[in-house]
Parts: sequence; structure tokens; C-alpha cells
Amino acid sequence: MNEIKHVAIYLRISREKQETEDTLQSHRERLTRLCNERNYNYTIFEEVISGHADMEDRVALTQMLDTLHLYDALVVVDVYRIARRLKIAAEVYEKIEKLNIPIITPDKQYNMSDIMVLKFQAILAEEEYKHIVKIMLAGKVDKTLRKENVNARPPFGYDAVKIDGKRTFVPNQYAETVKEIFNLALNGYGTKHIAEMVDKPAKSVHCICTNEGYTGTIIYKDLRVEDAFEPIISKDDFIKVQEGLKSRNTLEGGKRGRFRGKVLNILKDILYCDECGNKLFFQMSNRNTNHPSLMVRNCTCGKNKGIKADKIMNDFYSQIDYIELMLREEWQKVLNTPVIDTTEIFESQIQDLEKKKTKLTKRLSNAKEMRLDGEINRVEFEEIKNDIGVQLQDLDKSIAEISSRIDSLDKTKVSNEYQEKLELIGRINSLKSIPSKGTFPITTLPLIEDKEQANRLLRLLLDKVFLGWETDENGIEDFRLTVLPKKVFNI
Repeated sequence: MNEIKHVAIYLRISREKQETEDTLQSHRERLTRLCNERNYNYTIFEEVISGHADMEDRVALTQMLDTLHLYDALVVVDVYRIARRLKIAAEVYEKIEKLNIPIITPDKQYNMSDIMVLKFQAILAEEEYKHIVKIMLAGKVDKTLRKENVNARPPFGYDAVKIDGKRTFVPNQYAETVKEIFNLALNGYGTKHIAEMVDKPAKSVHCICTNEGYTGTIIYKDLRVEDAFEPIISKDDFIKVQEGLKSRNTLEGGKRGRFRGKVLNILKDILYCDECGNKLFFQMSNRNTNHPSLMVRNCTCGKNKGIKADKIMNDFYSQIDYIELMLREEWQKVLNTPVIDTTEIFESQIQDLEKKKTKLTKRLSNAKEMRLDGEINRVEFEEIKNDIGVQLQDLDKSIAEISSRIDSLDKTKVSNEYQEKLELIGRINSLKSIPSKGTFPITTLPLIEDKEQANRLLRLLLDKVFLGWETDENGIEDFRLTVLPKKVFNI
């Protein structure tokens, strides 16, 4: 064996074991001290990754193996730090054997005669790890079913405490901030605007608004255990916030909308082309510089021409009045409908969602078989797997929401939902005022000074407003406005 002069130091810590940068620093100092004591020159390769990660994700390990022929030895804190997966460990040991270099740890030097023992130890280590993971997973599942919280850290607004030997979460002094965030979301404010109002990062506000844990629900793996600890937010309010966020952030084709810029008209980001479904935009017309007017721009599809915004607003206001009447009629109809009928509708919806889950699970199974048969590569399989995973999560969420509605279904909650919609219309109408005499141009349209607030309230009330054109039997062309209100979830 050649004299050892230049070595490769490989360092790895795992976030899964809650190891920190301090651990990495400690290992680094220990190995560099060893090299200095023995007069080794060294190059450090380090990474923070699970020992069971795929080789493609082990960047530092791959770089080290590609250049290992330049070194006289490999230095590690422990041989198990190289890899926990048998396949990867075997690849490293084969490289070591081929280059005929030792593995050095602070406690021992492994030469060629020790490599076979290391391979055997790697087999035992992988089996032991699988057994430990299985036991730990079963233990966490048992704790979750006992309504004991096994999640690492409590959400903002909670403290982790032990009560009667069980780890649970209790609201702390920041719970009021969480309530304020959800209240603002219920009133139609977006996460960015809420973040400015409560002085928190927008990303944090979004995480809070989408965390079902605030309803007192434990979510671990595929388990959902409700009423596990004291809620900060009711289940109904959480569902409404999710629906509101979805309507703000999702456009046709799954694209994200951008609610930015000055609100020139209360239908901003609500008005869409009836031909192609694209969003329509407003702009000021400069044709008459003395009295510029607000216009709906031509649609990019070319089938929806521009029109003065004032022309469509009278029709819009009359349709809002009709929606108010329609909601009152539906409310009365629901009050006269037996609860059992509504329950059957919900159960039918759950059955349809379960069928979709079955189809997606079958697709994933087929993709796994195709990967094993070599019909698709790893990247293609991961794309399919991730896509199906997102869809399954959405379906599980929808099933949980509908199930929650079934559990809490009563006439009072149904009435409250209709009452909230009617109160929204009242708040919108309260913002309207009659223009004073002598204003130019003369108009019968009511004025709304606070367009931003009206726009925010309309997003809570409406899904979309579609603008199209039609020709009557006399060949006269006129616009057509279709206003789609958000459905009350319980009908």
C-alpha cells in the first residue's frame, strides 16, 4: 500500500435525524485535526442529505467518487456516514477495492481485507434501518390515533406541551394573530395584503392560511385525526378560506392570476371573455382627452371587442339584484329540504372522488411497472409520480372537506352560509351612491368611490363574470353579460 499523503474527507449529516450545522462543524474539526496530526493534505467533500437518498441526489459523494483516484485514502467519521443504502455503499466499496486505498476513521483504518466485512455490515445496517423505521412508524401511528401530536414543531400560535403524558398543542399569545389572519382572509384579502397588515412574510401567511392544524386536526402520513387539541379556527371557516384562496389564485388551465395594479373598475380580475375564457382587462381611453373614458380592452382571441365599462355596469347591477333574489329563494328551498337529501348528495360526491382516486392509484401502479420494464426513465417516472401525488392530495382534501360538512350538517349552518352571501350583497350596495347633479358626463350609474373594497367583496360573492356578444333577429349586435355567483357549499 502506498504512503498516505493526500486524502479525501467526506462529511455528511442528515436532517431526518435532526442533526444541525453544529454537528457538521464538529465532524469537520475532528477529521481535519486527525489529518493535521498525521500530516495529511486533504480536500473536503460535504453535504446535508439522508443516507438513504438516491445516488443522483448525492452531489458531494458523486464528486468525491469521480476524483477518488487522486487521493491515497478516504477519511470519514464513521463508515455508516458514507451511505445507508446497500446499493450505494457497495458502489463506494467497489471503488475503494479497485483503487486499493484504505478508509480511515478516528477509531480505525479499514484495509482491503476489511472491505468484505464492511459489505456484510452494510447489509445488516440496511435491514436494521428498515426494521427501526417500521417500528418508529408504527409507534407514531399509534400515538396519532391516541390524539398525541407527533409532528416536530407546533404551528405558529401554538406551544407544544405534555398533558397526562401525551404531547399536544395549546394556543399561546400569538393565537389572536392567527385569528386575525383568517378573519382577513374570510373578508377577501389576499395573503400579500394580509402580510402587510399583520407585519409577517407573505409566505408565512400563506402557510398559516393553508394549515389544517389550526382546526385542531392532526395530520400524519395518511392519517387525519380531528378534534385532537384545542382549535384556533373552526372547520367551516378553514374550508371557506381555502375556497377563497383557490378562487383568487387559480385561472383557467390552472394558471395563477395576478391581482396587482390599481382597481379602475370593481370587476377587475373578475371579468372574462365568453368566447375563449381569458381574463379581460380595463384601460383608460385617450381618444377624448377632455373626458377620457374607461374601456374594457379587446380580448386577445379577437372575438370579443372592446366596450365602454359604463355600458356593462347597469346590466351588472341589475344581475346582482337578481342574484340576491335567487339566493333568498334557494335559502327557503334548502330550509324546506330534508337534511337526509343533502347528505345523500354529499355521499355521492365522495363516491365520485373515491373513484377518481382509484383511477389515479392504478395509473401510478402502471407507471411503476413501466419504470421497472424500462419503458420510461427515472425522470419521466418522477414527473408522473409527483403529478399524481398532487392530484391525490387535492382529492383527499376535498373528501375531508365534504366529510366534515356531513358531520356538521344542520339547518342553522346552511342558513348562516346564505345569510353571509346576502350580507355581502348588502355591503356592496352600501358602497354605492347617487352621483350629484351637474356632474359630467350625465349618467344614471351609481358611484363607488372605494373600488378596491368593492372589488374585494365581489370576489367573495362571484366566481366570474363573462362578457360576450350576440345578434338579435333584427341583426342588431349587443353585449351579453353572464354573472356566475359562488355556490353555497351546502346545496
